[in-house]
Amino acid sequence: YHYSDPVKYTDKNGKVKDKKNKLSETSNGDYTNTENDINAYFPKKLHKNKGVELKFGEYVFEMSPNINGSSGASRQTGHDKDSNPTEYVEYPEVFADDISLRYTPTFGGYKEDIILNKNVGLNRFEFKLTTNGLSLVQASTGNYYLAEPLTGEYVTALGNVIVYDNTGVESEGYNHYYEVTTISQDEQYLITVIVDEHYLESKDTAYPVYVDPTLEVMPKGNVQDAAIYSGGRSFANDNL
Repeated sequence: YHYSDPVKYTDKNGKVKDKKNKLSETSNGDYTNTENDINAYFPKKLHKNKGVELKFGEYVFEMSPNINGSSGASRQTGHDKDSNPTEYVEYPEVFADDISLRYTPTFGGYKEDIILNKNVGLNRFEFKLTTNGLSLVQASTGNYYLAEPLTGEYVTALGNVIVYDNTGVESEGYNHYYEVTTISQDEQYLITVIVDEHYLESKDTAYPVYVDPTLEVMPKGNVQDAAIYSGGRSFANDNL
């Protein structure tokens, strides 16, 4: 099997292990995926001064919604749109009564879903990103990355704004995008996720609507692993 993302990691004891996205509760009530070298931390209370953290190596990022009030975490199990089993953390009533945030750990970071259960007239969702020394840059392709300010090396990718409705079909022909404002260079940025109002108002849009950005670490130093399988008969003296 060949995977597009790293599926193994080396733990602190030097042992190679399979990455897993199972969530466990920490001593302070947060949730995290411990069996990974890229750890997402989902706080028990989400608010503008306490967001989701992503830690790997010497890097630490934090993304928090720019909201008044707070929302409590609920660990859930379910399936993604491809019917794969998942564990995720959900925060209800974040930007409005009918808008929640769902975070699903991945092998390389986490997937965020802004879930709109109905059209409440909001199409802009603000987040504060704390980078701890990295620059938020836009590549010539239009994609955003966190990069080392001195070398320009990309460290983390901010995924495109993907929007789909309850049918699971991605919206096409609409303009969904980010607006980025620098709060403090190489330290804090305001990221606004903007969903095309025409899509939210369309009679063809089946709610709930899912807005799906991701934050993924750029792979490097992957563990190489090859499994050998025999396609023929098995014999007692096989050494494979």
